Amino acid sequence: LHAPLNRQNFKSGEMRGRLESFYVNMSALERAGDTSGQLGPVPHFVRALHFFNAGQYAAAERDLNVAHDNALQELGQPNLAWYGPATVDEIRLDLKKLLEDAAYHLGIINYNSGQYERARGWFSTACKHNSLDFRSRIYIPELLFFEMVPFDEIVREFASVENELNAVPVQNRNRMTQNWDEAVASLKIREGNCYLPKLVPLGWRAALAGYENAHLAAKAYIVAVKSSDKIGALGGRRPLTSSFARFSLAQALERL
Repeated sequence: LHAPLNRQNFKSGEMRGRLESFYVNMSALERAGDTSGQLGPVPHFVRALHFFNAGQYAAAERDLNVAHDNALQELGQPNLAWYGPATVDEIRLDLKKLLEDAAYHLGIINYNSGQYERARGWFSTACKHNSLDFRSRIYIPELLFFEMVPFDEIVREFASVENELNAVPVQNRNRMTQNWDEAVASLKIREGNCYLPKLVPLGWRAALAGYENAHLAAKAYIVAVKSSDKIGALGGRRPLTSSFARFSLAQALERL
């Protein structure tokens, strides 16, 4: 549980190697005999990250579901033999983090495969595990757009997320799953994308085409640019969202 794994570094070169080694060892253990009841949620979660890196999303999803279900059961009465010298309180804190991260990764897998309603459900679950998980929260209004719900509902959901971000006390923002300004930028890019006039008209989104508005798209992208630039101004590395925001703003201005 205390391995230095997070949502960013599990894709790094060094971590990929460690995850692959773990996958090899765990799979060998399973081939050696029945491991049911012998493996807790953590091994399945760790192996799922290897599958994710390898592009084996169905296998990753299976392990993440097992990890999430087992972690929920473990919260009540953890099997101490699975967690080394950690105390019960430490175990429960780590299990809650695992639940949140497993739900997030399940959301990403379903988002990438076009299973938008399932993705939204998992991102919502991640937010229930951690109300400061805005890395998950910002996907939800965009997914409503993909699901073709009434546009006024989409607008309200974007506004709700923005209000929730603004309501996070400054002293709590370092507990968020991503930088606060980067979360704002990511949210506004998604909002702008919903308004941006699409060059290729597609029948499936015809019902929302009447809401396309280059001016509102540009307005959202400008906020995204300013928010992402704040990170660099404070001495941090300018996030990738800064480039996305600028490119998107250029697209919107071209269509004014």
